[in-house]
Amino acid sequence: MLSVRVFQVNSHFLVKHKRFYANSFAYAIFRTFEFPSSCIESLLSATHSAFHIPWWVVIATTTLTIRAVVTLPLHIHLQKNQAKVEVAFAEVDAFRQPLEHRIIAKCRNEGLHIDIANKKLKQAFHELKGDILAKHHINMKYYRIKAYLSPFIQLPLFISISLAIRNLTGALPDWYKVTSIIPSMKEEGLGWFHDLTLADPYYLMPGIILVSNLLNISIYSKQVQKRSIALAIVHNFFRFMTIAMASASTQLPAGIALYWMLSSCYGLFQNVLFKYSRVRRIFGIPKSKSESENPIRDLLHTYKSEWTGFLQKQRDYHSQLK
Repeated sequence: MLSVRVFQVNSHFLVKHKRFYANSFAYAIFRTFEFPSSCIESLLSATHSAFHIPWWVVIATTTLTIRAVVTLPLHIHLQKNQAKVEVAFAEVDAFRQPLEHRIIAKCRNEGLHIDIANKKLKQAFHELKGDILAKHHINMKYYRIKAYLSPFIQLPLFISISLAIRNLTGALPDWYKVTSIIPSMKEEGLGWFHDLTLADPYYLMPGIILVSNLLNISIYSKQVQKRSIALAIVHNFFRFMTIAMASASTQLPAGIALYWMLSSCYGLFQNVLFKYSRVRRIFGIPKSKSESENPIRDLLHTYKSEWTGFLQKQRDYHSQLK
Protein backbone atom coordinates (compact mmCIF):
# COMPACT_ATOMS: atom_id res chain seq x y z
CA MET A 1 0.00 0.00 0.00
CA LEU A 2 2.83 2.35 0.82
CA SER A 3 4.47 1.80 -2.57
CA VAL A 4 1.16 2.46 -4.34
CA ARG A 5 0.71 5.64 -2.33
CA VAL A 6 4.23 6.84 -3.22
CA PHE A 7 3.60 6.08 -6.87
CA GLN A 8 0.37 8.06 -6.84
CA VAL A 9 2.08 11.05 -5.20
CA ASN A 10 4.97 10.96 -7.67
CA SER A 11 2.57 10.65 -10.62
CA HIS A 12 0.58 13.62 -9.39
CA PHE A 13 3.80 15.64 -8.97
CA LEU A 14 5.01 14.79 -12.48
CA VAL A 15 1.68 15.67 -14.07
CA LYS A 16 1.48 18.93 -12.14
CA HIS A 17 4.98 20.01 -13.11
CA LYS A 18 5.13 18.52 -16.59
CA ARG A 19 4.65 21.87 -18.28
CA PHE A 20 7.23 23.46 -16.01
CA TYR A 21 9.89 20.92 -17.01
CA ALA A 22 9.01 21.38 -20.66
CA ASN A 23 9.47 25.14 -20.32
CA SER A 24 12.22 25.23 -17.69
CA PHE A 25 14.57 27.37 -19.79
CA ALA A 26 11.88 29.92 -20.60
CA TYR A 27 10.78 29.86 -16.96
CA ALA A 28 14.34 30.66 -15.83
CA ILE A 29 14.44 33.65 -18.19
CA PHE A 30 11.10 34.94 -16.95
CA ARG A 31 12.12 34.58 -13.31
CA THR A 32 15.49 36.25 -13.89
CA PHE A 33 13.96 39.34 -15.49
CA GLU A 34 10.75 39.40 -13.45
CA PHE A 35 11.69 42.38 -11.27
CA PRO A 36 13.04 44.74 -13.98
CA SER A 37 10.23 43.82 -16.36
CA SER A 38 7.66 44.50 -13.60
CA CYS A 39 9.21 47.93 -13.01
CA ILE A 40 9.09 48.77 -16.71
CA GLU A 41 5.52 47.46 -16.91
CA SER A 42 4.52 49.79 -14.08
CA LEU A 43 6.29 52.68 -15.81
CA LEU A 44 4.42 52.05 -19.07
CA SER A 45 1.06 51.77 -17.30
CA ALA A 46 1.68 54.93 -15.26
CA THR A 47 2.68 56.87 -18.39
CA HIS A 48 -0.44 55.73 -20.21
CA SER A 49 -2.69 56.66 -17.29
CA ALA A 50 -1.05 60.01 -16.53
CA PHE A 51 -0.84 61.45 -20.03
CA HIS A 52 -3.86 59.70 -21.63
CA ILE A 53 -1.95 58.92 -24.81
CA PRO A 54 -2.40 55.85 -27.07
CA TRP A 55 -0.43 52.71 -26.23
CA TRP A 56 1.59 52.89 -29.45
CA VAL A 57 2.80 56.36 -28.44
CA VAL A 58 3.65 55.08 -24.94
CA ILE A 59 5.73 52.24 -26.40
CA ALA A 60 7.43 54.53 -28.93
CA THR A 61 8.32 57.33 -26.49
CA THR A 62 9.50 54.89 -23.80
CA THR A 63 11.66 53.02 -26.30
CA LEU A 64 13.32 56.13 -27.71
CA THR A 65 13.77 57.71 -24.26
CA ILE A 66 15.40 54.64 -22.74
CA ARG A 67 17.67 54.19 -25.75
CA ALA A 68 18.71 57.86 -25.62
CA VAL A 69 19.33 57.90 -21.86
CA VAL A 70 20.94 54.47 -21.41
CA THR A 71 22.51 53.32 -24.66
CA LEU A 72 23.54 56.66 -26.20
CA PRO A 73 26.20 57.46 -23.53
CA LEU A 74 27.56 53.93 -23.89
CA HIS A 75 27.72 54.33 -27.66
CA ILE A 76 29.57 57.66 -27.36
CA HIS A 77 32.11 56.10 -24.97
CA LEU A 78 32.73 53.18 -27.34
CA GLN A 79 33.03 55.53 -30.31
CA LYS A 80 35.70 57.53 -28.49
CA ASN A 81 37.66 54.36 -27.76
CA GLN A 82 37.25 53.22 -31.36
CA ALA A 83 38.52 56.57 -32.67
CA LYS A 84 41.54 56.49 -30.33
CA VAL A 85 42.45 53.04 -31.62
CA GLU A 86 42.07 54.15 -35.23
CA VAL A 87 44.31 57.18 -34.63
CA ALA A 88 46.91 55.01 -32.92
CA PHE A 89 47.03 52.40 -35.69
CA ALA A 90 47.17 55.12 -38.33
CA GLU A 91 50.28 56.40 -36.56
CA VAL A 92 51.70 52.88 -36.47
CA ASP A 93 51.15 52.52 -40.23
CA ALA A 94 52.85 55.89 -40.84
CA PHE A 95 56.02 54.74 -39.04
CA ARG A 96 55.98 51.19 -40.39
CA GLN A 97 57.53 51.75 -43.82
CA PRO A 98 60.42 53.98 -42.63
CA LEU A 99 61.10 51.43 -39.87
CA GLU A 100 61.26 48.58 -42.41
CA HIS A 101 63.68 50.49 -44.66
CA ARG A 102 65.91 51.34 -41.71
CA ILE A 103 66.03 47.79 -40.28
CA ILE A 104 66.56 46.15 -43.67
CA ALA A 105 69.32 48.60 -44.62
CA LYS A 106 71.08 48.06 -41.28
CA CYS A 107 70.91 44.26 -41.56
CA ARG A 108 72.16 44.41 -45.16
CA ASN A 109 75.16 46.50 -44.13
CA GLU A 110 75.98 44.05 -41.34
CA GLY A 111 75.60 41.09 -43.70
CA LEU A 112 72.93 39.40 -41.60
CA HIS A 113 70.77 36.57 -42.93
CA ILE A 114 67.24 37.39 -44.13
CA ASP A 115 65.68 35.33 -41.32
CA ILE A 116 67.52 37.35 -38.70
CA ALA A 117 66.48 40.57 -40.44
CA ASN A 118 62.83 39.47 -40.38
CA LYS A 119 63.06 38.68 -36.65
CA LYS A 120 64.58 42.08 -35.93
CA LEU A 121 61.93 43.77 -38.05
CA LYS A 122 59.14 41.90 -36.28
CA GLN A 123 60.52 42.77 -32.86
CA ALA A 124 61.02 46.43 -33.77
CA PHE A 125 57.49 46.70 -35.15
CA HIS A 126 56.07 45.07 -32.01
CA GLU A 127 57.93 47.59 -29.83
CA LEU A 128 56.79 50.48 -32.04
CA LYS A 129 53.15 49.41 -31.80
CA GLY A 130 53.41 48.98 -28.02
CA ASP A 131 54.98 52.43 -27.58
CA ILE A 132 52.33 54.16 -29.69
CA LEU A 133 49.44 52.37 -27.96
CA ALA A 134 50.92 53.26 -24.57
CA LYS A 135 51.27 56.88 -25.65
CA HIS A 136 47.55 56.96 -26.43
CA HIS A 137 46.72 55.08 -23.20
CA ILE A 138 45.19 52.14 -25.07
CA ASN A 139 45.05 48.59 -23.74
CA MET A 140 43.98 46.33 -26.60
CA LYS A 141 42.78 43.56 -24.26
CA TYR A 142 40.28 45.90 -22.60
CA TYR A 143 39.34 47.34 -25.99
CA ARG A 144 38.46 43.88 -27.36
CA ILE A 145 36.48 43.01 -24.23
CA LYS A 146 34.44 46.21 -24.61
CA ALA A 147 33.85 45.42 -28.29
CA TYR A 148 32.56 41.94 -27.40
CA LEU A 149 30.45 42.96 -24.39
CA SER A 150 28.77 46.05 -25.81
CA PRO A 151 25.77 44.24 -27.33
CA PHE A 152 25.41 42.04 -24.24
CA ILE A 153 25.17 45.09 -21.96
CA GLN A 154 22.03 46.15 -23.82
CA LEU A 155 20.55 42.64 -23.91
CA PRO A 156 19.10 42.55 -20.31
CA LEU A 157 17.32 45.87 -20.89
CA PHE A 158 15.98 44.62 -24.21
CA ILE A 159 14.62 41.40 -22.65
CA SER A 160 13.06 43.26 -19.71
CA ILE A 161 11.16 45.71 -21.93
CA SER A 162 10.04 42.89 -24.24
CA LEU A 163 8.66 40.90 -21.29
CA ALA A 164 6.93 43.99 -19.89
CA ILE A 165 5.14 44.68 -23.18
CA ARG A 166 4.28 41.02 -23.63
CA ASN A 167 2.74 40.98 -20.16
CA LEU A 168 0.66 44.08 -20.95
CA THR A 169 -0.69 42.38 -24.08
CA GLY A 170 -1.69 39.33 -22.01
CA ALA A 171 0.50 37.05 -24.12
CA LEU A 172 2.61 35.54 -21.33
CA PRO A 173 2.20 31.75 -20.93
CA ASP A 174 -0.19 30.72 -18.17
CA TRP A 175 2.41 28.48 -16.53
CA TYR A 176 4.36 31.65 -15.63
CA LYS A 177 1.64 33.95 -14.31
CA VAL A 178 -2.02 34.61 -14.98
CA THR A 179 -2.35 37.60 -17.27
CA SER A 180 -5.27 39.38 -18.86
CA ILE A 181 -5.30 41.58 -21.93
CA ILE A 182 -5.65 45.30 -21.24
CA PRO A 183 -8.72 46.31 -23.29
CA SER A 184 -7.15 49.55 -24.52
CA MET A 185 -4.31 47.51 -26.05
CA LYS A 186 -6.82 46.24 -28.61
CA GLU A 187 -7.79 49.72 -29.73
CA GLU A 188 -4.74 51.98 -29.39
CA GLY A 189 -2.46 50.77 -32.14
CA LEU A 190 -1.63 52.62 -35.36
CA GLY A 191 -2.42 52.02 -39.00
CA TRP A 192 -2.35 48.37 -40.00
CA PHE A 193 -1.51 47.21 -36.44
CA HIS A 194 -4.55 48.77 -34.78
CA ASP A 195 -4.76 45.84 -32.33
CA LEU A 196 -1.48 45.63 -30.41
CA THR A 197 -2.38 42.20 -29.00
CA LEU A 198 -2.37 40.54 -32.43
CA ALA A 199 0.56 39.80 -34.73
CA ASP A 200 1.38 42.12 -37.63
CA PRO A 201 -0.93 40.82 -40.40
CA TYR A 202 1.27 42.13 -43.25
CA TYR A 203 4.69 41.21 -41.76
CA LEU A 204 5.94 44.74 -42.39
CA MET A 205 7.46 45.22 -38.93
CA PRO A 206 9.24 41.81 -38.97
CA GLY A 207 10.75 42.76 -42.34
CA ILE A 208 11.98 46.10 -41.01
CA ILE A 209 13.39 44.37 -37.91
CA LEU A 210 15.33 41.92 -40.08
CA VAL A 211 16.79 44.50 -42.49
CA SER A 212 17.65 47.16 -39.89
CA ASN A 213 19.34 44.72 -37.50
CA LEU A 214 21.39 43.11 -40.28
CA LEU A 215 22.50 46.58 -41.39
CA ASN A 216 23.41 47.43 -37.79
CA ILE A 217 25.60 44.34 -37.49
CA SER A 218 27.20 45.03 -40.86
CA ILE A 219 28.02 48.66 -39.99
CA TYR A 220 29.43 47.68 -36.61
CA SER A 221 31.59 44.89 -38.06
CA LYS A 222 33.10 47.25 -40.64
CA GLN A 223 34.27 49.79 -38.06
CA VAL A 224 35.98 47.40 -35.62
CA GLN A 225 39.76 47.48 -35.68
CA LYS A 226 41.83 44.28 -35.41
CA ARG A 227 39.18 41.78 -36.44
CA SER A 228 39.51 38.30 -35.00
CA ILE A 229 37.88 34.90 -35.21
CA ALA A 230 36.15 35.45 -31.86
CA LEU A 231 34.63 38.73 -33.06
CA ALA A 232 33.47 37.07 -36.29
CA ILE A 233 31.75 34.37 -34.21
CA VAL A 234 30.00 37.06 -32.15
CA HIS A 235 28.80 38.84 -35.30
CA ASN A 236 27.52 35.58 -36.83
CA PHE A 237 25.74 34.78 -33.57
CA PHE A 238 23.92 38.10 -33.67
CA ARG A 239 23.04 37.55 -37.33
CA PHE A 240 21.45 34.25 -36.34
CA MET A 241 19.61 35.94 -33.46
CA THR A 242 18.36 38.65 -35.84
CA ILE A 243 16.82 36.06 -38.16
CA ALA A 244 15.30 34.26 -35.17
CA MET A 245 13.87 37.54 -33.80
CA ALA A 246 12.34 38.50 -37.14
CA SER A 247 10.74 35.05 -37.41
CA ALA A 248 9.40 35.23 -33.85
CA SER A 249 7.97 38.72 -34.40
CA THR A 250 5.64 37.33 -37.08
CA GLN A 251 3.82 35.42 -34.31
CA LEU A 252 4.17 37.77 -31.34
CA PRO A 253 1.81 40.66 -30.51
CA ALA A 254 2.28 43.80 -32.57
CA GLY A 255 3.16 45.73 -29.39
CA ILE A 256 6.38 43.71 -29.04
CA ALA A 257 7.14 43.93 -32.77
CA LEU A 258 6.66 47.70 -32.55
CA TYR A 259 9.22 47.93 -29.74
CA TRP A 260 11.70 45.72 -31.58
CA MET A 261 11.27 47.70 -34.80
CA LEU A 262 11.73 51.09 -33.12
CA SER A 263 14.73 49.87 -31.14
CA SER A 264 16.50 48.47 -34.22
CA CYS A 265 15.69 51.55 -36.33
CA TYR A 266 17.00 53.82 -33.56
CA GLY A 267 20.22 51.80 -33.46
CA LEU A 268 20.62 52.05 -37.23
CA PHE A 269 19.98 55.81 -37.18
CA GLN A 270 22.48 56.23 -34.32
CA ASN A 271 25.19 54.21 -36.08
CA VAL A 272 24.83 56.18 -39.32
CA LEU A 273 24.58 59.52 -37.50
CA PHE A 274 27.87 58.97 -35.69
CA LYS A 275 29.62 58.49 -39.01
CA TYR A 276 29.27 62.22 -39.71
CA SER A 277 32.26 64.38 -38.78
CA ARG A 278 30.17 67.23 -37.33
CA VAL A 279 28.29 64.94 -34.99
CA ARG A 280 31.49 63.31 -33.79
CA ARG A 281 33.08 66.69 -33.04
CA ILE A 282 30.01 67.75 -31.05
CA PHE A 283 30.42 64.76 -28.74
CA GLY A 284 34.20 65.13 -28.47
CA ILE A 285 35.12 62.07 -30.56
CA PRO A 286 38.62 62.34 -32.11
CA LYS A 287 38.89 62.56 -35.89
CA SER A 288 39.44 59.17 -37.53
CA LYS A 289 39.35 57.54 -40.94
CA SER A 290 36.00 55.82 -40.38
CA GLU A 291 34.02 59.05 -40.29
CA SER A 292 32.64 60.53 -43.49
CA GLU A 293 31.05 63.65 -44.87
CA ASN A 294 28.47 61.51 -46.66
CA PRO A 295 28.30 58.15 -44.83
CA ILE A 296 25.10 56.98 -46.51
CA ARG A 297 26.65 57.33 -49.97
CA ASP A 298 29.83 55.58 -48.82
CA LEU A 299 27.88 52.71 -47.23
CA LEU A 300 25.80 52.24 -50.38
CA HIS A 301 28.99 52.23 -52.47
CA THR A 302 30.55 49.62 -50.15
CA TYR A 303 27.51 47.34 -50.30
CA LYS A 304 27.30 47.75 -54.07
CA SER A 305 30.96 46.77 -54.44
CA GLU A 306 30.50 43.74 -52.18
CA TRP A 307 27.41 42.63 -54.10
CA THR A 308 29.22 43.08 -57.44
CA GLY A 309 32.14 41.02 -56.14
CA PHE A 310 29.79 38.29 -54.94
CA LEU A 311 28.05 38.10 -58.32
CA GLN A 312 31.42 37.96 -60.09
CA LYS A 313 32.52 35.04 -57.90
CA GLN A 314 29.29 33.22 -58.75
CA ARG A 315 29.84 33.78 -62.48
CA ASP A 316 33.44 32.54 -62.21
CA TYR A 317 32.31 29.48 -60.29
CA HIS A 318 29.64 28.55 -62.84
CA SER A 319 32.05 29.16 -65.75
CA GLN A 320 34.53 26.73 -64.15
CA LEU A 321 31.80 24.06 -63.86
CA LYS A 322 31.12 24.35 -67.58
